[in-house]
Amino acid sequence: MKFVYIPFVILLFSITGCKEKPETLEAKKKRLEELQKQAEILQSDILDLEKEILDIDSTAIELNLGKLVTTLNVKKQTFKHYIEIQGVANSDLNISVAPELAGEVIAIHVSEGHAVKKGDTSTD
Repeated sequence: MKFVYIPFVILLFSITGCKEKPETLEAKKKRLEELQKQAEILQSDILDLEKEILDIDSTAIELNLGKLVTTLNVKKQTFKHYIEIQGVANSDLNISVAPELAGEVIAIHVSEGHAVKKGDTSTD
């Protein structure tokens, strides 16, 4: 029975002994310096490429050197701007329209949007 536990104990020690050791302060400082050097090199390469692109394509917009601007001549004209919205209109006064007599509509004398007054004939 002892021989069964021995391999498990050895395996347990080997697994726990394989943990990574935390970096020391000096190692972190050295890694920081390396990354800063890489960043400087990349920034220099980016600037060089932007200049080369600008030399080839003078309409390049997304450069730090500036952006293109378009201008138009101003003309006096009516400003037409419409907004389409959906909604519900409620009135303060509700009016019911009903015929006095039952009958057949022969002609309609008004259309939508016409102003009418009391006593105007709207249909025959």
